[in-house]
Amino acid sequence: MSDRFQFNEEAVRKTYKNGNQFAHKSGSKIKLFPFTANDKKLNDAKEDLKSFHGVIGSITRIMSGTKLPNNFKPAKDLIEKAIEKTQTDSEESLEDILRQVIFQENGNLVIFSKQVYPYLKNNGDASVLNGIADLYTSLFINKDVEIESIIRGNNTQNALYDLVTSCLPELEKNKKKDTVGYHSSLSSLIQVFQNDLKFLMSDDRVFTENFDKLLKYYFFSYISNYSLQLNQFFDTKIQHRIYASFDTESLSQSRDPYLNGWKMLETKIENLFSHANALDLLHFIEDRDNILPNVFDYTELYAFLSNFSEEDQKSYQDEVYKLTVFYKSELDKLNFTWANFEEEVKKNKYPNDELKNSIWKVWHLIDLQFQKDKKGRNRAYSAYGNWFKAFCKENFNRNRGRLGQTISITQDYLLFLVLICIGNKPDHKIKLNDLWEEIEKRGIFLDHSTRDEMTEFLAKINLLETKSDSGDAQYVKQIL
Repeated sequence: MSDRFQFNEEAVRKTYKNGNQFAHKSGSKIKLFPFTANDKKLNDAKEDLKSFHGVIGSITRIMSGTKLPNNFKPAKDLIEKAIEKTQTDSEESLEDILRQVIFQENGNLVIFSKQVYPYLKNNGDASVLNGIADLYTSLFINKDVEIESIIRGNNTQNALYDLVTSCLPELEKNKKKDTVGYHSSLSSLIQVFQNDLKFLMSDDRVFTENFDKLLKYYFFSYISNYSLQLNQFFDTKIQHRIYASFDTESLSQSRDPYLNGWKMLETKIENLFSHANALDLLHFIEDRDNILPNVFDYTELYAFLSNFSEEDQKSYQDEVYKLTVFYKSELDKLNFTWANFEEEVKKNKYPNDELKNSIWKVWHLIDLQFQKDKKGRNRAYSAYGNWFKAFCKENFNRNRGRLGQTISITQDYLLFLVLICIGNKPDHKIKLNDLWEEIEKRGIFLDHSTRDEMTEFLAKINLLETKSDSGDAQYVKQIL
């Protein structure tokens, strides 16, 4: 009998026990999402989730290994320094102009140049926003992208902007702490992001005007598609599609943007905390020969174990069983009565594949106790997903009355998608049918009615042209 694998119960106790109680956590071995199981400060962060300016600031500071000076207050500090540098008969007038032109109502800087990026701050709770920045610097932004190419800028040819730029304080050095990095198997989506980022960076003005849209769009697409993938477990041949509608079109309950849009996605977001905990706990089953990958998700784990002998696979299943016994016993101590849900506990999703079923069972037990808990633990379960729901509602959702929330692409975001889908293509145009395919590569699908509405809008603003020498093919032009 193989003893290749071993469940490290002692390590789990050290990580997951808070005193004598088991506390659900995530991110000790593998990070999937930047969310926290506490949404008490979510309302304060909604403005930051909508603008993403603080995320941009965090990304540039992480990349440069810097931090803002202690107690840096953009409006107060920069106005004082600008007045010191300027010979003026009316300091009050200059201050009024600076407040109106350079600063937002919340005191943050207006993005008039790439050079202000590192000085952008979050106004509310920054834990999740900083986590989003970590996600981008861990997974999305290539290590060979130099920070100088993001934040370097020439004079703006605007005296007021250049005055403020000259007043920006020197950033302080900040050594990055060693933390668990993010993991994902959505490499194709990440590659498309990197190509889009490279294109935007080729033009300072285009980059400055669209960097926030790029980050918000891919955050939406990434979390949405990874949520769907995790909920498929091992069924990789099944492709679930996320459909969006055009902001100005009518929608019915029979359409894909309703059935396979937010209505479907919201159910997948609700159990993210269970996936984060299940995969973290599975990493505490250790491989004696240290061949098992350091980080993995369900499909990667199963694919790897499938190459092992039946004896080794049985060893892994035995250790997973020990993990589930440990987990159930710890929840017993929290007065969760498994016997009340005996039939659900016994449920098997993969009865013909014991290896798959054993892995799935870890998630199932975690999710079951959250769903059935009446002691308040389900509050953390909901809070974890609420961060992404709030982000979507601030940026990509539209309330359509009796249909409720739907994923909606605004005219502004359609033009942004046209911009990045065309990229550096010759003549700055793309065939209309190719445009839909490029949008799909970026994680969103559109049904025929939505495509027709978008086509009509593009024609109305003179971005659509027909070439008779190409068989009356329709092309979409790019606005730079």
